[in-house]
Amino acid sequence: MSAADAGRRVERDVSGSAAPAFGSWLDQFFASYYRYRPVNATFVGVHAYDDRLPDYSEQGMAAVLDDARTQLERLKALPAEALSASGALDRQLAQGFLEIQCWESRSAQSEALKNSLFPGAACMYLVGWDGLWHLRRETQAREGRAFSLRAFHDRVLSFGSVPVTLIAQAMRASGKLAVRAHR
Repeated sequence: MSAADAGRRVERDVSGSAAPAFGSWLDQFFASYYRYRPVNATFVGVHAYDDRLPDYSEQGMAAVLDDARTQLERLKALPAEALSASGALDRQLAQGFLEIQCWESRSAQSEALKNSLFPGAACMYLVGWDGLWHLRRETQAREGRAFSLRAFHDRVLSFGSVPVTLIAQAMRASGKLAVRAHR
């Protein structure tokens, strides 16, 4: 099945003939979706992109973002048409998907920028995660069956934005284990 065939099938199934502009837009949306997500296309039976993989390069990700923005603008510019219940839901889902694509792209760019400008940040996250993991295991060993992950998290978070090593020292020094602190 080609990407265009898949889009036409969706158009006939959900938008009906009463919404030709949305049906045409939906065709284009799916063609684009499959082009930029070839593994997903193959998974759903659209084999036009079986020989491709997603392009996660900076240029490839920029193209996905530009496409999402363009599609979102085109969707919002569509004329008002009577949509079936399933067509209205498809429109809402497509718009939400495209908005999330834009948000995620900005977030991913921010993370990449932060970690490229401050390469030690990722290492600090790893050290903090490792410290929390060890503190959790230590607390679990001490408390046994009485251990509560929620109480442990509450106790750790009660210290605020403090390095994990200091939290661990304070928890050990106080003798207050996570469960006992919240009973």
